[in-house]
Amino acid sequence: MKFFIGLLIVFSLLLGVGIYYYYTTGNTFGLDRTFLSHPTIDISSTEFVNGGVIPPRFTCDDVNTNPPFLLDRVTPDAKSLVFIVEDVTVKPSFTHWIVFNIDPKTINIDRPSDLIGASIGTNDFGKMEYDGPCPPKGSAHKYYFRLYAIDKMLDLPDGAKRSEVDAAMNGHKLGWGEMFGTYSH
Repeated sequence: MKFFIGLLIVFSLLLGVGIYYYYTTGNTFGLDRTFLSHPTIDISSTEFVNGGVIPPRFTCDDVNTNPPFLLDRVTPDAKSLVFIVEDVTVKPSFTHWIVFNIDPKTINIDRPSDLIGASIGTNDFGKMEYDGPCPPKGSAHKYYFRLYAIDKMLDLPDGAKRSEVDAAMNGHKLGWGEMFGTYSH
């Protein structure tokens, strides 16, 4: 019986030290401490509904400018936001736009003036800009628009690649949100 009581005391002490260390240092032990399996940020667009068809003007068939997005419920602890647009129909996925170090108080992503101070990464077209959906003729592709709340500014230069942005975010995500749309020629 004394053995089990001793084990319980040791376990309780280790648990207490771990909790104290976690809350006083913010150490995530390499994990995203509040990165949940369900979205915590709301993203919507005035131009298409979640799961709907992306209007042609936001694709390579027209003006090829980014759709407007509205952001809500961004955690107040966020130090920056990261926005990534990717085609998930192809494997590996194809990145169309990367914007990082967005001011966490941003509520609209519409015009370039909404992103003053943010950095633009290099997409899979090799450009530092938004390149909209452009699937092969006759095929419908699915595009995700994902926003991540980060607990720091990413120490990356403009033009950073997707793999660099993903690595820099690892262990620093506080929350996320997404919406998706489809497009075919």
